[in-house]
Amino acid sequence: MSYFSCFIYSRRNHYKHYFNSSVSKSWIGQTVRLNCVSNGAPTPPLSWYTPEGANLKKVKANQNTVDVKMNSDEDFGLYNCTAENGFVPNSRTVRVLQISR
Repeated sequence: MSYFSCFIYSRRNHYKHYFNSSVSKSWIGQTVRLNCVSNGAPTPPLSWYTPEGANLKKVKANQNTVDVKMNSDEDFGLYNCTAENGFVPNSRTVRVLQISR
């Protein structure tokens, strides 16, 4: 299983925003774990979206983890994690690249 973490640190006004993202590589048949961690006030809902824009999972918590099985070529691409707590939404994208076995 491949792992990826997306960190979103978001606080309004006198606080700053911090992001960290990466590229993950996998192949058909593998599972990729995407983890998004956030710290905000109020606690923001975190949502993971597929390359097609479908919502994978939305939680109101400091962490959102999804396991994505790479079943076909269409499962590779840009996955987006968005944190939104009523202020400016913040998001990060991870590119899941297909590699040959």
